[in-house]
Amino acid sequence: MYEILKLLTDNTAWILSGIGVSLLSLIIQLLGKLDNKKNKLPSSEPEIPERIKMITEQLKISSTEIDMIEKELLLRIEKVNSLKAEAEQAEKIINIRKDQVETMIMLLRKELKNESKKGFLQGLIINFIFFIFGAVVSYLISKYT
Repeated sequence: MYEILKLLTDNTAWILSGIGVSLLSLIIQLLGKLDNKKNKLPSSEPEIPERIKMITEQLKISSTEIDMIEKELLLRIEKVNSLKAEAEQAEKIINIRKDQVETMIMLLRKELKNESKKGFLQGLIINFIFFIFGAVVSYLISKYT
């Protein structure tokens, strides 16, 4: 989850730096045109106030785009945080279930051990009874035959 958040923040930095470089390039180009205009004869290019107005409009558009990107990134960050919380909750549930499973295994082993001891005693008693019964039958058969 931390990797997704880091990836989002890295992508945000790249996007914002790309927008900044684009704006800087646009301003440099416009300033270069202004310098060329000063050195050249008047042409059909817009006047300085019109250029300033165009640059202002382009900056407003860029600002709006940056705001939209920022909102989208904030939404993504919120989604990442909610997914992170869900993952932590799932991990807690898994840990709780592991503890329960381990407890159940321990109880079953204890019960099986008790049953095996109990079964051993029962088997021993039954075998002893059959031994006595066999001995009595053998004695009676040998006496009356």
